[in-house]
Amino acid sequence: MMKTGMIQWVKTATLTFCGIMMLLTSCTNDAIDSKDNPVPVDPPAPQELADYTIIFYGHGGDPSLDICIVENLKQLYAAEAASYDKVRIAGQYKFSSPDIFQSQVNTLLLSTESEETKRMIETFNEQYKDKAGYTYRFAVDPKMQSYDQLGDSYRYGSFESDIANPDSLTNFIKWAAQTCPAKNYVLLLSDHGAGYMPNDDQPYTPSAKTRMVVVDSKSRNGLTLPSLTAAIEATGIHVQTLYFDACLMNSMEYLFELKDIVDYVVASSFLVPGAGGSYDALINLLAQCNGDIEGALAGYNKYCVDRWDELIGKNKKESYFDMTVTRTCGLDAYGKKIRAFTDLLVKAYQSGDEELCKKIDNATANTLKIEKGYPFYDLLIYALTITIADPERFEAAYNDMQKCYKERCQVSHQTSAYMGAEGINGSVLLGWEGQFEYFNWVPVEGEWKVSHHVLYKPDGTCDVVFWGASSSDNWGSTFEQTYEQTQFDKATGWSRWIWANHQRPTVMSLATAGYDPNIAEADPAAYLTFAEIMQMGHK
Repeated sequence: MMKTGMIQWVKTATLTFCGIMMLLTSCTNDAIDSKDNPVPVDPPAPQELADYTIIFYGHGGDPSLDICIVENLKQLYAAEAASYDKVRIAGQYKFSSPDIFQSQVNTLLLSTESEETKRMIETFNEQYKDKAGYTYRFAVDPKMQSYDQLGDSYRYGSFESDIANPDSLTNFIKWAAQTCPAKNYVLLLSDHGAGYMPNDDQPYTPSAKTRMVVVDSKSRNGLTLPSLTAAIEATGIHVQTLYFDACLMNSMEYLFELKDIVDYVVASSFLVPGAGGSYDALINLLAQCNGDIEGALAGYNKYCVDRWDELIGKNKKESYFDMTVTRTCGLDAYGKKIRAFTDLLVKAYQSGDEELCKKIDNATANTLKIEKGYPFYDLLIYALTITIADPERFEAAYNDMQKCYKERCQVSHQTSAYMGAEGINGSVLLGWEGQFEYFNWVPVEGEWKVSHHVLYKPDGTCDVVFWGASSSDNWGSTFEQTYEQTQFDKATGWSRWIWANHQRPTVMSLATAGYDPNIAEADPAAYLTFAEIMQMGHK
């Protein structure tokens, strides 16, 4: 009975995802070191504790998100007046580098024939172009406007100071807690994200070169899983909620690393539109929650995804967005259930049962890939496809794992109306024989083509194919020194399956299938207006 039900579920989920077309620009890792270069600021007089302080830490990134995040910043001043009695906000924002800022403006101007929209973009350019490359730090004054607090008197640090230096984040969190003291803190990171990759998230040192969230557009630094956790721990301040307003950050590897540092993680497994979160709604919900943080975060989850559907979905275009709120105190129990399933999987695969191995290989080759470039796969959907291969062997362990996740970890989860099906729970790295791969896809004559492919081998070497040219290189670490040192792998032993598995996971995600760039010309009504596209982008 269960097998039939599960097969129907997978068919429903698969149909829901077919034809999705979304691009995520990955972050580079040719970083250079840079100091925060802070300007001394006199500490404010002591204040009464607020219920919550939102600590906003953002960057325009590359490709630039400035025009979108400026709209997010305006939301920090748009909450109900009474909400600011209970919720304070401390912000630090770095505009993208001047060349990237200008490229963003030029691209948007070339993308529209609307004179009204062009005037809007030109006004934005005139107002903010001189701020490119500068960082601004402020405690939100709701009697002011966001533009006023992005003025010279709020400028912080040197021109092109590195917002992705972990010392910068530590410094800011400390300043925010002193300036806007509260009973609870919500750290909000806004920029591009790219999930967990061993070659980017190398062991943290102050001179670490590779990081993958809040990527500085000048230095190419970003915050990795190790450097982010080190930055938060160094503050000595308890962050109740960590909210990633960035793509692909709801990965098991990130969640487990953060489980002893924060109580809740708000993140997306798939993409976050450039329009990002609705910060005024977050302020209001926190102010009204009377200590029910889970209720506030669940309400915010639904509000954001519903808004994305309204802005981007409207049944006109495939939309590929989601958000999940995770309760981290349940992750230890969840890790034990994942380990039990992994034990069964490795044992079954190494049993010598060729027929069973073929079924598992088939599941691996056809599981749901979350994003076409990265080796990220939904953990529970993958476990489900394996369970379908042999329900008698895996059903009990799968049910235990799913039940534990739903009851102990997941506070709430929403997907865009286009995606529809439930079941997206968080990504996990998947490879074979200790290796994993990255693809860069580009549209060529109506089809997705791979322009850049890297195979990362467990010994630290990698094979690179770029536009047909091959080369060998070293990615700076090893699978053992990176993935096998994560809290997720220590809890679950998942790397044992990556080593044991011989089947290459699916190369294409369902998002890659069926792409046709000519549809927009043939049926303009099926696509977004320029105003919607401008807000969409991807974080």
